[in-house]
Amino acid sequence: MLESELQTKCIVWLRNTYPDEVLIANVHGGGWGNKGFPDMLICIKGRFITCELKVGDNTLQPSQRMWKKKIEEAGGHWYEARTLERFKEIVEDELKKD
Repeated sequence: MLESELQTKCIVWLRNTYPDEVLIANVHGGGWGNKGFPDMLICIKGRFITCELKVGDNTLQPSQRMWKKKIEEAGGHWYEARTLERFKEIVEDELKKD
């Protein structure tokens, strides 16, 4: 599976399962974006979390590691998901938090 396919599955699941509880922004890379920024920016109960999607043996690039560090240093929540099941766990764990 390609990362883009995993991303589509995550977005479809999220929009179908939690259409009113969760807001998602699909981040596209490119010349005008922030290189290495996580693939997804998600708002759950007023908390913003980020999620980087990877498949197979793909590893984080230096720019992705830099964003992970910056987000965590700022008190943000950065996650990595390699499967739809892991993505679901992340979202559902965040929904349980107050």
